[in-house]
Amino acid sequence: MSALDLLEGKEKIIDIAIKYNYESSQAFSRAFKTMMGFLPSEINNHKNKIDNLSFILYNISRLERENIHARCLCF
Repeated sequence: MSALDLLEGKEKIIDIAIKYNYESSQAFSRAFKTMMGFLPSEINNHKNKIDNLSFILYNISRLERENIHARCLCF
């Protein structure tokens, strides 16, 4: 997820944009702001939002795995 990549701080915004198939950092920034409500360059001011989102995504993923496992046991 690009927000987690930004939080790590190991890559430049342009590198993350390219990684996620955006043609420019401007296009990535617009899309990011639309989804998250803030620019990628403002990520450090919004760590709590990212932490909450990561927690939610983790739990959704866990529930999906459990659901898939439960469906497999029914066959």
